[in-house]
Amino acid sequence: MAERVLIGGYYGFGNLGDEALLYALLRSLRERLPHVEPVVLSQAPGETARAYGTRAISRWNPLRIWRELGRARLFLLGGGGLLQDTTSLRSALYYLGLLRLARLRRVPVFLIGQGVGPLRRRFLRQLAVRELKRAECVMVRDELSLKLLQEWGADRGQLLRGHDLALGLPFEAPPRAQAADLLGISLREPLEGERGRFIAAVAAGLEEAHRRFGLRPTLFPLFPREDLRLAEEVRRAMNVGSLVIDLAGLPLAEALAIVGQTRLMVGMRLHALEFAFITGVPFLALSYDLKVEEFARTVEKVTELPIPLVLATEATAEALLAGLEELRKNEAEYRAKLALAAPQLRQQANAALEEAFRRMAKALEARKPKRRTRGARGER
Repeated sequence: MAERVLIGGYYGFGNLGDEALLYALLRSLRERLPHVEPVVLSQAPGETARAYGTRAISRWNPLRIWRELGRARLFLLGGGGLLQDTTSLRSALYYLGLLRLARLRRVPVFLIGQGVGPLRRRFLRQLAVRELKRAECVMVRDELSLKLLQEWGADRGQLLRGHDLALGLPFEAPPRAQAADLLGISLREPLEGERGRFIAAVAAGLEEAHRRFGLRPTLFPLFPREDLRLAEEVRRAMNVGSLVIDLAGLPLAEALAIVGQTRLMVGMRLHALEFAFITGVPFLALSYDLKVEEFARTVEKVTELPIPLVLATEATAEALLAGLEELRKNEAEYRAKLALAAPQLRQQANAALEEAFRRMAKALEARKPKRRTRGARGER
């Protein structure tokens, strides 16, 4: 009989980055623990079930979640920046609530590929420390999260330094695939009060990049619900031919193949940068969050090349152009180094994941019901 594992995360919302994390996690589960039956908490359970061939239930049905936890052998909180209050207070409370429910049900908890923090509110930090200290394993995706958990007093034996789950995805370029003259762009909404200035700066930079390098701006809204309007406004602000392609509406392999055909990438969303990295596309990081800067530094270490980085709050057309010019001038070197670095990070990501799954297997074994044996009848 299959052992049930309940999986929580930001799934079913149409965010390609988070869907890539679920794809990677389910793929790893099926490879390493094939006897396990995953059940996914989703905003759109029917779509999730069809897309991944797995059971899924509504993430907003507490009674159903409680019942599923009663049947589950493990609870996994999938990858991403879930435990933070920058996006919203409600989001952090939701995921901490799931950890609390799992603990009440006495279900071992594993956090996989997590970016933890920031948690600016003191009571949230206290809740997070209490719940995370009781987890079986916390595999973080970056050094910032690792240091933060160590400051909070997490048990070093409980922590694993991993990478974002998407970095473990395999990628093979289609036969005879050749980069097109496209400049990929993935944006997300900037800080309040910055929108007009930000759109003008990005549009001017992309327009000049088209004139200078002959690359056609191609906007990729990874989370259309939040990114599509901004992408369309940037496109309209340019006086050059440009495209908007909804990658989130495509299977992951096709989306990666399209990213892999761009010449350069300007990425604001973390997963746009990761997709560029694993497909060998030189990229400029447009940072709105420390996780973007952390990833840029990680790639710099493995490639030994400077990764152009522009803070979103300080973005200007000139800064974007300078970074793109550096990439364009040394494109062949960047592509060669990225091609060598991607398998290296993939190996590191999968090694950490392998250890997490070893611990999961141990936890599953410990929770198996003990078989009753009949006592031998005594001799008469």
